[in-house]
Amino acid sequence: MNINVIRQACCAQDDSLGPLSLNVELKENFTIQDLARSIGEAKFLQFSGTHNIIYVWASGTKLFSIPALGVNNNNVEYFVEKTGLAMSFVKGNSVEYLWA
Repeated sequence: MNINVIRQACCAQDDSLGPLSLNVELKENFTIQDLARSIGEAKFLQFSGTHNIIYVWASGTKLFSIPALGVNNNNVEYFVEKTGLAMSFVKGNSVEYLWA
């Protein structure tokens, strides 16, 4: 399933320069952890000094948070079971990355 990943800009410059959406192929066997890894490896996320942890939502459910490098010991925090199938949580075709 092809999903649209949408993120909020971390600053005005990011808002005008960086891509704020990305298409990702979500395979049937992808776990929540696989989803986090694939988006992290795409180098799509941007951070700033004041915006250094971003939260990930799908279909009204908070899935996980991703910190900037060097923040929170680089640990992704999961709010749902990280080994759960991503397709169980991504009911629509989009995932949103939002600042808290």
